[in-house]
Amino acid sequence: MTASTWILAQPVRTRRLLALLAVPASILLIGLLVVSPLSQLYRAHQEWLVTSERSVARDRGLRSAESALRQQLTDIEHSPLLSRLYPATPTGTLATALQADVGGLLARAGLTAQSISPLPSAADAAIERAGVRIALNVTIDQLSHFLALLESHPRLIRVEELIITAPQSQLPDNNPTLTATLVMSGFRVSASH
Repeated sequence: MTASTWILAQPVRTRRLLALLAVPASILLIGLLVVSPLSQLYRAHQEWLVTSERSVARDRGLRSAESALRQQLTDIEHSPLLSRLYPATPTGTLATALQADVGGLLARAGLTAQSISPLPSAADAAIERAGVRIALNVTIDQLSHFLALLESHPRLIRVEELIITAPQSQLPDNNPTLTATLVMSGFRVSASH
């Protein structure tokens, strides 16, 4: 017995009930088989559209920023600050050059360092940095003169840290000896750049 013969063998009320149940079941089945995949396809298309719009907007933004970035690069290449960086030389010589320059500046200022110690070098894609820590016993006038020499030096030597310790008791009109610790850095364009 097939399904259609079985339905025809049923009383009229049962056939009507089956017909009423078959319509929503058919609609549900059509919804699951047709509408659901179409809505998923629509959502996927909308996500792709949003991604494409963002990509196009990013590309337009990059294109519009290109001239400004090229101008900034030109400004950097012609910057007086760039000419104050140490020249690109083989690895390891930046720390040596920095220590020699700091030693020369100390000698010009008439100072003797209690200690000079190199600090670990660091480098990123564009700039390499070497550091040195020095400890001095100086008066404030001597320290001021040393810092003025440091500022007028042809190479960029930046004071990263300055710690000054003064004596507990001081006399008026007396320029006491201070203990100063300076951490300084020198920079150069990385050899990989």
